Amino acid sequence: MPQNDAAALWSERAPRFPSGRDPGHRARMLARLTHVPQAALPRTGMRCLDVGAGTGVFALYAADEGADVTATDVSEGMLARLSANDPERRVTAVRADWKDIDPEAHGWTGGFDLVLAQMMPGVRTPEDFLRMEACSRGWCVYIGWGRKRHDPWLDAVFAAHDASLPLPPGTPNALEQLVAIGRMVTPVWIKETWHPQRPIDAAVPDAISHLRMHGIAPDYDRIMAMARTHARGGIILEGATNEIGVLAWHTGP
Repeated sequence: MPQNDAAALWSERAPRFPSGRDPGHRARMLARLTHVPQAALPRTGMRCLDVGAGTGVFALYAADEGADVTATDVSEGMLARLSANDPERRVTAVRADWKDIDPEAHGWTGGFDLVLAQMMPGVRTPEDFLRMEACSRGWCVYIGWGRKRHDPWLDAVFAAHDASLPLPPGTPNALEQLVAIGRMVTPVWIKETWHPQRPIDAAVPDAISHLRMHGIAPDYDRIMAMARTHARGGIILEGATNEIGVLAWHTGP
């Protein structure tokens, strides 16, 4: 997807995306970080780079822990929501596509103790991972979709459009790219059960965004009819069961 299209799509989704201060959103992230070496966790004195920061769930946590944090994202809307939860401006926000980042030009070469990308669709090629390593003087962490994803609401929406909800190119793809550059990293696979409460007026635009992301023209009337069938009291409560993969590797001396 071209940068401008990706930026527009994620900015459109930003108002409906969980806040970087959302307790459930943070709890999921903290559970994932329990599978990361202690030395790679943010703390006072560390410099952290959050790649594809979104609304800032990791960036804000790392700043709370005393780290010096830089966050990048292609979406102005996502970074605006991050900044809204960071009135003291402890996080340095940089709007950019990760593929366009030149670590040397930014002064980031070997500049961070931890470079983290979480659920970040824009990190998927050997060059993307080499760029992470170029910025790190210590640790790299990648957290992404695993090998299974089941979301009854989105599964039904895609089926109604004669398609299947695709599995994003997450941790399995990351492993392939790391092998291609000579890195052997052992993944940790985590099963997560999500319990989103999606009002119809949020669930429908989100489903439409997912369809468009995969080049499928949405049938608005059909999706609305489905939402009314799936909802109880105007809320779609169907849970989602997903597998998440966590990778951590040391790049420093």
